[in-house]
Amino acid sequence: MSSADFQNPYLHNPAAGLSAGAGHADSDVQTLDSSIQELMDHSNDLPGPQIFFRDVVRGLEERPRTLPSRYFYDDRGSQLFQKITELPEYYPASCEREILSTKAMEISELLGEDFGLIELGPGDGHKSYHILRALAGRDAGFRYYPVDISRGIMPPLQKNLEGLVSFHGLVGDYEAGLQYLSGREDRHVVFFLGSSIGNFSIEQSADFLRRIRMSLHEGDLLLIGFDMVKDPDILIPAYSDGSGVTRDFNLNLLHRMNRELNGNLEPENFIHHAAFNPRNHAMESFLISRCCQKIKIQDPVSLVSMEAELQAFEAIQTETSQKYTFDDINELADRSGFRILKDFQDSRAYFTDSLWIADAL
Repeated sequence: MSSADFQNPYLHNPAAGLSAGAGHADSDVQTLDSSIQELMDHSNDLPGPQIFFRDVVRGLEERPRTLPSRYFYDDRGSQLFQKITELPEYYPASCEREILSTKAMEISELLGEDFGLIELGPGDGHKSYHILRALAGRDAGFRYYPVDISRGIMPPLQKNLEGLVSFHGLVGDYEAGLQYLSGREDRHVVFFLGSSIGNFSIEQSADFLRRIRMSLHEGDLLLIGFDMVKDPDILIPAYSDGSGVTRDFNLNLLHRMNRELNGNLEPENFIHHAAFNPRNHAMESFLISRCCQKIKIQDPVSLVSMEAELQAFEAIQTETSQKYTFDDINELADRSGFRILKDFQDSRAYFTDSLWIADAL
């Protein structure tokens, strides 16, 4: 899981908006304050709520049924995900924190000087904090561009990093953020930390990373996190914690559908379930209907409605979290137009942050 759009997860239209050299017009940006901008998405003529409705309808019409995980991350969902990263069962956060705190200076030196640093899905800034501090400590001359779909993330993030970075927050999905920056001539370093890449299948990851490569110059850098394949007895509690925070995170999608799509879903009629798929090396999350029930949602603009009849114990898949081997990582870098400079692992080898350089196209 991740705080992305789009996560991921949660990403808006992976096919859109990453052409090399694309600039931006003043009309594409709304200023929230002097250092935070909201990017306007022109990749689809439908307004936001209609896109949400369309995506949910498509998922519910699939067999087996799905719901798009990119919609986990409204403000409430982002807050719940921050709580998940603090849980003892959720090892990816602590493992990556170990890597980025102990290797911060080494990584910062490999990044060089004088560049724009684009962080996709920054959360509260704790993931990148140690590297940002190391860069600031040696006066690396960088500009920080956090990109997040949640407006609520930016003010506390800016406060957490006050005095440490030259802050230029961008509110929008990852595609819009990279498009906004792709026309600039300075060096780029992209951070895609956490296990955000796991929200895609390996094929989808290759496609998304190729589009990131198209927005970069040869020699630009990408620091990306990978959750490694491991014992299911370690994996499953990370996605189904004993305190129920991940359950609430999953069920929050139903609350959002009720609020924004005039839905009639009763969250207490659904069970959160997480399982490891050993063939695909992926964790999979589901909402399981406790009973036969008819659910209804409505397009808030056109007022068109959609109904679906769920059978007792029918499963709706809400998320996939891909796990990786080193062979997977090497192949993914090669297919995406990158070359691995160095891999960094925690002491248990549960997690890898991999530094890639953009090869010539």
